[in-house]
Amino acid sequence: MIEQRDPPVHTGTPSLIGTERTPTPVRASPAACSAAQLLVYAAAGDHAAFAALYRQLWSEVFRAIECVLRDPAQSEEVAQEVFLEVWQSAARFLASQGSVSAWVATIARRRAIDRVRASEASRRRDHDIGIRDHIAPQDDVVATFERRAMAAEVTQLLDRLPHRDRHLIRLVHLDGMSYAETARIFGVPTGTIKSRLNTAMNALRRDCQTNRV
Repeated sequence: MIEQRDPPVHTGTPSLIGTERTPTPVRASPAACSAAQLLVYAAAGDHAAFAALYRQLWSEVFRAIECVLRDPAQSEEVAQEVFLEVWQSAARFLASQGSVSAWVATIARRRAIDRVRASEASRRRDHDIGIRDHIAPQDDVVATFERRAMAAEVTQLLDRLPHRDRHLIRLVHLDGMSYAETARIFGVPTGTIKSRLNTAMNALRRDCQTNRV
């Protein structure tokens, strides 16, 4: 069950710095006005009307956002962004397009979805950076070998290796098999495969340097 939350008491309404309009007195007590009336007055710059609208719709907006984000702290932050947008966009609201409540709820859902997408994009960037930072650089011989694996010179070098070493290099570097998969084929421990592959690549390295592949 989503917790019922009251408007944050530390602000009352979102900061409206830089969004001032010429105030128009509320024509009736804010408590007696509908959301539509309050939005009209807010559009004219009446802060008292907007504060009343904020209190009237806060719980509904917060619940809509928390249903998407499942995070009370983020939901409260996004709700503040929603009401700031409501203040800035109040004059553009058209009653013919629906109720004020529905309009504000649409803004809330959009803002919440935008926050989810931004968070996912940030996680993907962090993940990609982490992978990039942890990829061990291949030595030049392996890189050269993989780039030119099908060249006649490399084929000739491979042919000079013992059959077991040649087969091992082909499985790992040409067929893309893991050490564990290769170990199962040879019927030996993974550590043995790593050791044998290291020996085979050292032999290939020496041959590459001698023959300048």
